[in-house]
Amino acid sequence: MSKHPLVARIYAAYEAAEAAEAPRAYLGASSIGEECERKLWYRFRGLERAEFPGRILRLFEHGHMEEARVVANLRATGLAVYHAGEKQARLSAFSGLFAGHPDGVVFEDEFGEGDGVLLEVKTANKRRWEELQKKGVQKARPLHYAQMQAYMGMLQASDEYPSAFTALYVCVCKNDERMYAEEVEFIPQVFEDIGQRARRILEAEEPPERVAASPSDTAGNRNCTYCDSCRVCWEGHAPARVCGGCANFQIDVDAGTRTCMLSDTPTEQHSSCDEFELLDALSGPALEWPVMF
Repeated sequence: MSKHPLVARIYAAYEAAEAAEAPRAYLGASSIGEECERKLWYRFRGLERAEFPGRILRLFEHGHMEEARVVANLRATGLAVYHAGEKQARLSAFSGLFAGHPDGVVFEDEFGEGDGVLLEVKTANKRRWEELQKKGVQKARPLHYAQMQAYMGMLQASDEYPSAFTALYVCVCKNDERMYAEEVEFIPQVFEDIGQRARRILEAEEPPERVAASPSDTAGNRNCTYCDSCRVCWEGHAPARVCGGCANFQIDVDAGTRTCMLSDTPTEQHSSCDEFELLDALSGPALEWPVMF
């Protein structure tokens, strides 16, 4: 690792920019395939925000930059790609409470007529990429598979964007630039199951059950110590003092509303006020409130 102070300043700039970003106010389709619903519940309610060092944030940026490269590659073959880059579509369900942004929609002709093909671009290290090549995306990267099924299902319900009954999954190996591509068919039953899962998480008034028996569940091949929510979930740390953890916070999934029952006014899960009352299910011994983000 370089010890030059400029490197530390560059990483610090990434961290400052990340801290200044407003937290996501919806349950992300990109994470709906996560095994642990409890983790997704904490994340949606804003109770624990992930903090990454600048080097990792820069690595994430590399993945976003790869999206533009792959779109350019596809266009170079004569394909038309719409709703990519800064023009990405925002797809949603439950009046915006469950949402995401696919990387684009691909067409055979430049006019974008008929059904399109959903585009999803990822990067992977050598080990994960080779596993993907061997097993396919559904088995090797179920998180990505669920993400694409969610997007295709949302496209069917959209009046603004073209339908897509197939997804094109492209993954680039970060070690040597090898590219993997796979077409994924839309499965309505999978999308229905995803929708039911999203509703269950959104409507839950307390944290769902843990998937692990302990923070380091070797028997279940799980390790919660790497989870963003481990401190709150397992270690008794106080969650962020925000509306998402307040007993007076109410969600109507079908209407897409979040309301403070004390004032009967709209609110967001990341807001807070002096009338905050911690959910009983989140209380624990010796809670120390963290600094608000």
